Amino acid sequence: VESDMANRGVPPDAAVVISCGSRGTQLYDTEGVESDMLRKVWGKEVPTVGFFAGGEIGPVGLRTYMHGFTTSCLLMRMSPDS
Repeated sequence: VESDMANRGVPPDAAVVISCGSRGTQLYDTEGVESDMLRKVWGKEVPTVGFFAGGEIGPVGLRTYMHGFTTSCLLMRMSPDS
């Protein structure tokens, strides 16, 4: 998310966030920590949906892996220039 903002300079138009079921209140002892962080990085409200999962699929470099204890974000843009 931070590298996307550094490269593009604007937040996405929408996002899907998939977090490990072991994150959330089990990790942070409070709700909304990661969603608050996303709002802070984006600097505005971005339409976002998400869920907790038992494994997350996401890239490391140019390869895709099944992860655990992570959060994966799919960032969507209306056009490639935004």
